[in-house]
Amino acid sequence: MLQKAFGLTVTIIASAIEVHRDKAKSAIVLCLAPAAVLILLLFSLQARAIDGPLTPEQSLQYLKTEPGLKVELVAAEPLVVDPVAVAWDEKGRMFVVEDRGYPTGPGAGKPPAGQVVMLEDTDGDGRYVKRTVYADGLTFPNGVMPWNGGIYVTCAPYLYYFKDTKGDGKADVKEIVFKGFQDLSTTQLRVSHPALNIDNWVYLTSGLTAAKVTAPAHPERAAVVLNRVDGRFRPGTDDLEETAGTAQFGQTSSASSPTFGSRSTNACAAAPARRQGRRACW
Repeated sequence: MLQKAFGLTVTIIASAIEVHRDKAKSAIVLCLAPAAVLILLLFSLQARAIDGPLTPEQSLQYLKTEPGLKVELVAAEPLVVDPVAVAWDEKGRMFVVEDRGYPTGPGAGKPPAGQVVMLEDTDGDGRYVKRTVYADGLTFPNGVMPWNGGIYVTCAPYLYYFKDTKGDGKADVKEIVFKGFQDLSTTQLRVSHPALNIDNWVYLTSGLTAAKVTAPAHPERAAVVLNRVDGRFRPGTDDLEETAGTAQFGQTSSASSPTFGSRSTNACAAAPARRQGRRACW
């Protein structure tokens, strides 16, 4: 295709020269010249384009960082597939959420394909080489946080807690900590990203959706309504309450602000703590 484009460019330029020699038709040059320049430009851009997918190692060459920062490859396909969230436990194991089947699901008649895998660096070189499926059969998992030897996983309409008590790397404990998070609309806008904050509460992003959440372990408690706001819970007590802000996916914290969250239309926004009984604006 590049040869054809180049050949066509040469033909047009040659034709333009011939027409220019004929003073009676010299005006046509003005029409042909922009076309020739455009084709030359397209030829140049196409020559610079990447031909086909890159290997993980090749892709590192196209990542730009601030001075002093360095990006290293620690895991790639086929060791991980469709990763959307990652977290490390106190043993250095990497838990990766694989949102397989997003956004439409695995297909009619097929079981949920989402899972959480545990990756391990067996020789201490910084590369993860061992993979174990920690939990599977999940619809659209999108967040993970290690806690007390296990992991919390957001997967609307549930917040799960998984734990391996046998030491084989596979969770044999599967608990529903909370249920009632909205899962009836898009698979993009859902509760996600459990994150332990400096106040020892675990914060959840709402995914811009409303929810009426209950704790199966505490049927005597009234449902907590999260009307398009984020929430937080205290591990071990299952106390749940709303918080300031409405994040879509991803959050962190600092000493000056309890949470910084993100949306597709707002890369980062601060959500100050509630004061005087009123929720702060996002």
